Amino acid sequence: MSSLLGKYDPPENCVDITVTRVNPEIWQALNSFRQKADLWFANLQQALKKATFVTLTNADKLLRVTDLSGSTKKDLLTSSIDIVALLGHAASEISILRREQMKPALMPEYHALWPLLIGDEILCKVSPRGGPRQTSARCEHGRIL
Repeated sequence: MSSLLGKYDPPENCVDITVTRVNPEIWQALNSFRQKADLWFANLQQALKKATFVTLTNADKLLRVTDLSGSTKKDLLTSSIDIVALLGHAASEISILRREQMKPALMPEYHALWPLLIGDEILCKVSPRGGPRQTSARCEHGRIL
């Protein structure tokens, strides 16, 4: 499978698309079973990402084909766009599942900060200091789970 995944590079305008990583503080709080399950889901998301790249590349090639009738070309492009939408939806649902599976493993000190720890556009470093009211977080822009 790794040779197949390595076979397709992302299109130039998709190089920043990544599979969401788990905040290191949360990762350490997870038991080995939950870590393995999350890695399995992350690998599944990686395969969905590659399938999306292949579909986008094929759609781009299809746009350059000149010997197809207009309706056939349109139908193939529409199907490609639908495939990308379905793959994106599946990857998004997996992200939600990954997050929900981690929630029970969090220490009570992290529960108040849960919305900060799962944002797609933030990176939080959390330091529990004796209880939920004394928990602090330093956040920066980035992609983190």
